[in-house]
Amino acid sequence: DNFTSEISTTIEKLQAFANDPAVSAIIACQAVPGVSTAFDRIADNCAAEGREAPLLIMGVPQEDPAIAHSVADIILASNEPDQADTIAQTLSKWGVDVFVHYSFPRHLAMEAVAGRRDGLKAHCTSLGIDFVEVTIPDPTGSNGLSFSQEYVAGNVAEQMEAYAGKKVAFFATACGVQSALQSA
Repeated sequence: DNFTSEISTTIEKLQAFANDPAVSAIIACQAVPGVSTAFDRIADNCAAEGREAPLLIMGVPQEDPAIAHSVADIILASNEPDQADTIAQTLSKWGVDVFVHYSFPRHLAMEAVAGRRDGLKAHCTSLGIDFVEVTIPDPTGSNGLSFSQEYVAGNVAEQMEAYAGKKVAFFATACGVQSALQSA
């Protein structure tokens, strides 16, 4: 649950799975920090022991994409920057006037997430859609997920009031706030 402060735990648990002969695949989704290191160590350890490594699968890697691609056998949802075009085109089809993007510094420190945000901003600008960036509290921060959810729910109301009469679309980079965003 506290993956940002428990990277060594992530690495140890994944290595323990790989040491179990009954495990033929390890799927880490979301592939939080530490998964790339664990997968790299698993491959090295298995090679040193002369045994086949389990199939190593990452979903939504949060670490450097080049490193993730070098250690995983399969990666799902690894090209978030290219999602920007698809999302922006959909916003345009829907006739959206304003796009509100919720994120926070830890997510935007991830190359893929920042790349998607930058692409969204550029595409929205070229399509005449106002891009509004809102920084929310980190759901894994000291105030916790519920605080972030409450913040988003309250901010949706503020954004709707600020852009009254316009068609507004919302997006959050944190899965944990999606339910609050959808309810609001």
